[in-house]
Amino acid sequence: MKKFLTAGCLMLFIPAMFSWPAFSEDTPDTPQLALQDREFDFGKIKEGSRITHEFIIQNKGSATLAINNVSPG
Repeated sequence: MKKFLTAGCLMLFIPAMFSWPAFSEDTPDTPQLALQDREFDFGKIKEGSRITHEFIIQNKGSATLAINNVSPG
């Protein structure tokens, strides 16, 4: 039983040790997309009406954020 517990603990802590550098302050710059609204409900509209809504997108990260494709849901 003791060997089983030791093996179980090792299986949990060894991956954590290898992922530790991901949380260090020396990580490379990364973009971070931030949206004020993830979705918008237009409600009921007349067929053929032209409607718009502006989504505000911010980059809260420290690297350039590239948006390669946008499509309606």
